[in-house]
Amino acid sequence: MGALIAIIVVSWLISGLIGAAIGSTRGRSGAGFVLGAFLGFFGWIIVAMMGPTAAHEARRSAEVSALQRPSLTAAVSRLDRPCPWCGEDIKRSAKICRFCCHEIPQDDLASIASPELANAFRDAPDGLRAFVERLTQLRPAEVTILAESIPRGPTAKRAYDAVVAAAEGRGYGNFAAAVRAAASKSGHDADLPENVTEAWATAAVIMALRPLVGHDDSVRRNDAVRQFLSRPGCRALDLTG
Repeated sequence: MGALIAIIVVSWLISGLIGAAIGSTRGRSGAGFVLGAFLGFFGWIIVAMMGPTAAHEARRSAEVSALQRPSLTAAVSRLDRPCPWCGEDIKRSAKICRFCCHEIPQDDLASIASPELANAFRDAPDGLRAFVERLTQLRPAEVTILAESIPRGPTAKRAYDAVVAAAEGRGYGNFAAAVRAAASKSGHDADLPENVTEAWATAAVIMALRPLVGHDDSVRRNDAVRQFLSRPGCRALDLTG
């Protein structure tokens, strides 16, 4: 009789520990142990189907972002850009081309973008101009690296809708359309799949316009915007620096 009880207790503990292990990947170790211990195999399935807790997702995002950001920064910084005068590859930070000795425009949007895009941003705030200047300077390989890191899905779409609505309320609606056009062009130039180009453009608009409308209650208190900004890859989209 004692041996049977011992077997039951050990089985109960093992089942609970398996449930806790499954739940730990979602921040639900306690619930996983209880469900695994009392429901066994069915408890494991229930835990596996549970979504991660908000605290666990935020912590995981922060960990991934901390690991991912240096690698993204290093990968992008290793890539050069073409000189607008002679076309030779030069360092992104270069102010004078080492091949033709021409001075490299640092803030002239018209020199790196279409006339239509330059006109659209002629009266834009400095931060927005800086973002678009960097965006239009990105080479296809850089766009590919950054696009692979961006948040996607319904959260990004909801965040986009909130930011654009606030931008339109402040008279920045034309900037949203222009940023999207510039990002879409860079995605097509990089031969990104259409769905990735769409997500890339959506993320670019959010990151470009959020500094202009981030203090609006409709944006500041928007759960989708907060979740979007907490996801890995968002820091890589800060092109204003």
